[in-house]
Amino acid sequence: MPHFNVAKAVRSNPIYGRHVRWIHRFGEVIAALDCKPNSAVAFAECVANWQGSNGLKSDGMLGPKTWAKLGRAIPSGAPMLPAPAWLRLSPEAEGWIDAIVATLEQDTTFLRVNHGAHSVRHEDFKEIAGFIADGTIEVVPVNSRGGSYEFRNTEDDADTLKPPRRSGGPWRVTQALIIHEAVHAISDLRELHVSTLDEEAFAYVVQGMFLERHKQPATLHHDAPTKRLKNEARALAVKYLAGEIVIDPDWEALRETIRKHPIYRPRFRKKLKFDGLLRDLP
Repeated sequence: MPHFNVAKAVRSNPIYGRHVRWIHRFGEVIAALDCKPNSAVAFAECVANWQGSNGLKSDGMLGPKTWAKLGRAIPSGAPMLPAPAWLRLSPEAEGWIDAIVATLEQDTTFLRVNHGAHSVRHEDFKEIAGFIADGTIEVVPVNSRGGSYEFRNTEDDADTLKPPRRSGGPWRVTQALIIHEAVHAISDLRELHVSTLDEEAFAYVVQGMFLERHKQPATLHHDAPTKRLKNEARALAVKYLAGEIVIDPDWEALRETIRKHPIYRPRFRKKLKFDGLLRDLP
């Protein structure tokens, strides 16, 4: 069995299937592969084995180069079969991938902050954009106004960024939320072990810097505790953008607001153990 990034192949094959237009010819594809996969992982393994036997890079992804060669190997009389569920991906999710990558690859040179174990530079956002583009970080839109980044590799949705389908505000406000969740992905990349308070405070300040630079209000459609949280984060963001010195008591006030917030109150004592971006699966 060739060694390859199984997670990347599993996430990329549904996209290639639609772009290269082989997803509607699934029966012919598996006939050419001479394989009968029953899962996305098994399909990627079939592709990787076929690639290795045919002089191609064994990456498990049925992209344009592989399809150009595999398409010519389809045997006559190959059956027409519908693509299984594990090869279907929502077009909306794919659209979100493009939107999030564009968000993270725009000019973010003004997002440069260091505090305690945390630091962020615009290069970090470009790196996360690359992980989203290649499928290392999956994108799954959710029906809420908030988003999240799932970092625990013990969970099925590890390394997944979940943006809101509707944020209730301008696109820049949604982008700021994406920036917030990307900060958590950066912490995961660095495998930080930090408190919930420190992690959320840092992400809210970076989010506030983005909103301030683009002259967007910080408290659209929020309840009183959330408005207070975002206003305090915005105040620190203004100081960072102005090059002022930010002292720890400023951060402590924000941490205390997060500690009292209904969403974070049940988990403020917990230590967040980011366990790294999941890459090669066994």
